[in-house]
Amino acid sequence: MDTERIIANLEAERDRLDKASTQRKQTRRDTYRPASPSVGSSKEAHLECSEETVGRTKKRKGLIQVKNFMVIVTLLLTLLVEAQSVRPEVAQAVRGSLVLRDQMRDPDSFVIEKVFTMTNKKGVAITCFEYRSRNGYGGMNRESALYTEYKGKPHVDTSGIGGSCAVTKDHPYVEITKEFHEAEKAR
Repeated sequence: MDTERIIANLEAERDRLDKASTQRKQTRRDTYRPASPSVGSSKEAHLECSEETVGRTKKRKGLIQVKNFMVIVTLLLTLLVEAQSVRPEVAQAVRGSLVLRDQMRDPDSFVIEKVFTMTNKKGVAITCFEYRSRNGYGGMNRESALYTEYKGKPHVDTSGIGGSCAVTKDHPYVEITKEFHEAEKAR
């Protein structure tokens, strides 16, 4: 919520600066008059005009730098919000669901019902999915699968040989279904 307020304030400030810049340009157009012959020689008039031009150019460069800075800050804050909004376990679950979906006979019928996560003794994060998917006969099967990323390589086990999704005292899984579905919608 705070970052959204900060982003809104930065956008409002950028709009205010754009409006001020537009008003200054309009004022310059309305009040610009060529140097009068009473100023003196044409050389003095030229110097006076070029000093004004240099001043305006410096102000314009300053405004452009402020606008660019505000755009960069807005982008960085947006990236920071997105990076902090998804925990690593949830990000792994989203990646695992994509791999698991690719293995389905009918990927369009693939529905994830529950997502659990845990870390084993070796420190490897394990994600367990309970899902439904259409089988070869047109019926819906309810299955479970384990997903791990060990040494950067994804592995999906749907056979149940590599372990089970059963929650026991030895395997205290943490349910992340709600966070998973939110992250999947945001993707």
